[in-house]
This record gives sequence, structure tokens and C-alpha cells, in this order.
Amino acid sequence: MNVSIPKDIVFSDLELRYGNNGQVKFNEQALRSFLLENNQELAADTPLDFETVSVLILMWYLKHKALGGEKDRTMEFMFDLVDAQNEENPH
Repeated sequence: MNVSIPKDIVFSDLELRYGNNGQVKFNEQALRSFLLENNQELAADTPLDFETVSVLILMWYLKHKALGGEKDRTMEFMFDLVDAQNEENPH
């Protein structure tokens, strides 16, 4: 799927980080702006489930990188975790 990034935001506006509880935190308004740009409007009170959020953030990050964007520390850490899991449990 080809995605568009809104002209008024950049990936770092997502403020991706790990919270004290180990869960990934992000700026929900930035993610909703990304959704709107890609014709995926959700009502403000619609909860975003983990799987949907994960896919959207990944798509945005890959597009960001394809356009020459800088690496995001949190995303790269998550990639490293997935790589480590794959090495421990090869299919």
C-alpha cells in the first residue's frame, strides 16, 4: 500500500517512545493526521487497537526512511528486538 505523509508533520512528531510500563507510547494526534492524509478517518473517540497502530506506524516509518528520513531510535530498537526473536526462534 502506498501511503502519503501529511505536509505539516514529520515522523518525529509521532514522539514514539517506550513508557515506564514497557508499552510503546506515541502522539495520537499525529497518527490520526497520518490516517486522515491517507483517507482513513476515524472518529476522535475511536480507540486505536495495537495491531492497527503497529501497522500504521511501520508504514509511516518505512515511507519516512524511503524519502531519506533519519533513523528513529525507538523504531530501530523494535527492529532489533524482532531480529533477536527471529534468531532465537527460527522458523
